[in-house]
Amino acid sequence: MSSVQEYTVEILFSETKDVPSSFDNLMTIPPDSIKSLLITESVLTLLPKIELVVADKGTFLEGNPLSDKDVLHVSLNNQLDLTDTEIYTPFMVSSVTATSDSFENQGVYIKVVGYMAADNAFSPYKYNAINGSSDTVIRKIALEMGLKFKADATGSESNYWYQNGNNYQYIKHVANRSYVPQDGVFVYGTLDGTINYTTIKTRMALDNIFTGVFDRDHVQNNVLLDEDLPYMYYDGYEIVDLSETYNNMCNYGGVVNKYNLLEYVEDPLVNLDKTTDLSNKRESYTTSPVFSDNLGIIGSKPLQDTIYNGKLQNTFTKYQLFSNSISININNSTNVSLFDKVDLAVPSLIDGDSIAEPYSGEYVVASISHSIVLNAGYAKRVLLCRNGINKSVLKKDYNGVV
Repeated sequence: MSSVQEYTVEILFSETKDVPSSFDNLMTIPPDSIKSLLITESVLTLLPKIELVVADKGTFLEGNPLSDKDVLHVSLNNQLDLTDTEIYTPFMVSSVTATSDSFENQGVYIKVVGYMAADNAFSPYKYNAINGSSDTVIRKIALEMGLKFKADATGSESNYWYQNGNNYQYIKHVANRSYVPQDGVFVYGTLDGTINYTTIKTRMALDNIFTGVFDRDHVQNNVLLDEDLPYMYYDGYEIVDLSETYNNMCNYGGVVNKYNLLEYVEDPLVNLDKTTDLSNKRESYTTSPVFSDNLGIIGSKPLQDTIYNGKLQNTFTKYQLFSNSISININNSTNVSLFDKVDLAVPSLIDGDSIAEPYSGEYVVASISHSIVLNAGYAKRVLLCRNGINKSVLKKDYNGVV
């Protein structure tokens, strides 16, 4: 879905992720040569990503070919240049593709793909060991990478975390195994250069930040008044319900088996607390696990109930969270952050004065994307996710569904 919302954008190149002290000698991309721009941050992504397509008549292809570790400094905002909605992020260039746009070789389209720049993210290869909880380990490495760190939860581990790879691999390794009892840990990067550490229950316990309202006029209006700030206005939506697939893969639950040198232990994985009327599962299936993982012999006391359980628990939580999602195009002045809670009202197609109950209700923001397309303007989109649906006011029989 496109939008005619207006914007300001500035992109320039340098050799480091540090804010340039002077722009005089740096290569700048003219805004009118930008064919498309897509910036995305997600609760599943450690380093936000960028995809940029520009029209070029030799500046990049011949005059200033992009080199290894070049950095794009991207500034993006709505036309009002409001501080709360400003994006400034350096991105490391990871790939460049040039495609001719004419038979006469008069120009090319340059596609640049990159990730949020960080110091020594993918090199050097290191052998290391850090003792402590997962959040303290991730904090240490994030700061070494020149990034900020924010946590509102604490890992329950107390062990050595061994690094056998680069810093990016190390953070992913620790994040995947981070353990908070009966919860799911998320570690992700945001466009302000921060690595965040949180859990699903921590975020679900917070109050709603926005009320989602279908209103095309408010989406197109670049000015949001103070009374508009609690609302997330949107002008279209795309619903994806993967409950049946993810239920069969994971969401009906499973067991984790291990031998602690004294006995075999079997632990069930616990479902997310429901925020909807129905978790959208068949009751007859819920007593039969759909997976079983045998962790083998675990003799170490600090490891018996932490990192191995954490890896399965975190995967389990992610499948549940993304079972039901809805993507919406919102006003670009909306100051939204990942994991914000939204009480979404999906308009009814049957009765224009009411809402479609099954897919209305509480969601969390799982992804935010900023898209610019030439002659189409700026589109700001969010992916809202949750586990389950609400009951319809029309359908009365939900026998067998929990």
